[in-house]
Amino acid sequence: MKITGNSELLIRIVEEFKKYSIRYCFLRNYHELPYSWDGDLDILIHPDDYLAGIKLLNNIIHEHELLTIFRLKSGSHDQVKVYIPRGPIDSRIIALDLQTSLANKGLTYLDAKTVLNHTEEYQGFVVTRSGCLGAILLLHCIIDKRYFKAAYWNSILLNYSKEKDEFIEVLSEAVGVHNAERIISLLESGDQADLVKIRQLLIKYCLVKYKRNVFERLKYVAKMGTLKLMRYVSRQSPFITLLGPDGSGKTTIAEELINALKDTTIDSKYIYLGSKNQTLSNNIKGKLKIKKNIDKPKTFKTMTRDIIAIMYHIVRYCITYFKRVYPLQTKRTIVIGDRYYFDLFSTSWYYTPAFVKKFFIKFMINPNKTFLLVNDPNVIYQRKQEKSVEEIEFQIRSYQEIGSYLKNFEEISTNDSIENITGTILNKVMELKKVDFS
Repeated sequence: MKITGNSELLIRIVEEFKKYSIRYCFLRNYHELPYSWDGDLDILIHPDDYLAGIKLLNNIIHEHELLTIFRLKSGSHDQVKVYIPRGPIDSRIIALDLQTSLANKGLTYLDAKTVLNHTEEYQGFVVTRSGCLGAILLLHCIIDKRYFKAAYWNSILLNYSKEKDEFIEVLSEAVGVHNAERIISLLESGDQADLVKIRQLLIKYCLVKYKRNVFERLKYVAKMGTLKLMRYVSRQSPFITLLGPDGSGKTTIAEELINALKDTTIDSKYIYLGSKNQTLSNNIKGKLKIKKNIDKPKTFKTMTRDIIAIMYHIVRYCITYFKRVYPLQTKRTIVIGDRYYFDLFSTSWYYTPAFVKKFFIKFMINPNKTFLLVNDPNVIYQRKQEKSVEEIEFQIRSYQEIGSYLKNFEEISTNDSIENITGTILNKVMELKKVDFS
C-alpha cells in the first residue's frame, strides 16, 4: 500500500533504519511521535551510516511515489521536505533535518558519536535521554540561537534536574570540563544573559578541539555565498494564479491552500492581483472612447484603441509582478495570485483578435500554473448573485479561451468537497516545486 500520511512515512523510515542497522536518534520534538510534532524533525545519523540512510530514504520516496519538494545542503546537515500526494491535507508534508553532528555554520560543537552513546528507545523510536537532551538544548540556545526561549529554558532546567550527571557528562564532552563547570554555575544561578555571552569562548574551544572545524567553517562560508547567489538565478518558488467568476470559490480555495501549508516549513502567501483602482484605466478608456459592449464585435478602430489600453496594462502588471511577486519567490515563498492580468481579456477586450492576445500573453510574465475554477453557472450564481448567469457564462468562456493560449493551464471543477479540490491543486503545485533527491 502507498503511504498516505507523514506519520506512516516516519514509521516506515524508522523501520528501514532498524532493519539495516542505521545508527540514529531523534534529537527533539519526539514526545508525541509518531502522530504529532512541532515544525521539523531533527534526526542525527552516525557519519559512517549517513550515505546508507540517505539511500534508504531515497528508495522509500521513489517506491511510494512521493515528492522531494526542497533540499538545501547547509552546514553539516541536509534539510529535506517530503510531500505525500495522498491522504489528509494536514499530514501531507514532513520536514526532516538530517545531521551527522550538531553544528553552527559549519562549526561542530557536539559529534554524533557522543550523542548516540546517550540514547534510549521511546515508543519504538531511538531518542536522546533527558540529560543529553538538556545539554543539547543548552548548547543550541547559546551557540545557534544566542538567546533562550521560555519553553527551551524550562525544558533545560527540567532535564538538568532529572539527569544531572548525564547532563554534565555530555556538556563536558562537548566544551570541556572547565567550561562545563562555568556553564552549570550560570545555569543554576539563572543568569541567561551571561550564558549567551560565553558563546565566543565556546566557539574558540570547538575550533581547537575539532581540527576539521577551521576547514569546515571556511567551506561553509563559501557554500552559503554560492547558495545566496544561486537563489536569484535558479528556479524560484512557484507562482500560481486562480481564475474564475465571482462566487467560483477562489478566495476560499486560496485560504485552504495557505492553511494547508502554514504549519509546515513551506512559506506561502495569497495576493490579490486584480485591479483595485481603475481610475487611470477608465480615463484611458474614456479618452479613447472604448465601449463596453461585449455583445457586438469590435471594428478595426476600436480594436486599435483596445491594443493601446492593453499595452498600458501589460506594463502595469509587469511592474506589479516585480514589485509584489518576484521578491517573495526569491525567498522560497509560494505565491498564490487572484486574477492577475487575465481579466483584461475577459471583459470589453474579449473581441480583440486572437493573434493580439497570443502576442501579449507570449511576452507577458506568466504564472507557473493557472487554475480555472469552473462549475455550472447557475450554481455559481446561487453562491454570489452579483452578475447574471449569462455574464458568468461569458466569463467562463473567455477564461477558457485564454487557457488555450497558455502552456500551464488547467480547469478544476468545484463540484466537489473543499478538501478534495484543495488537495488536487496542492498536488499540482508541489509538482512544480519538486526536486530530485538522491
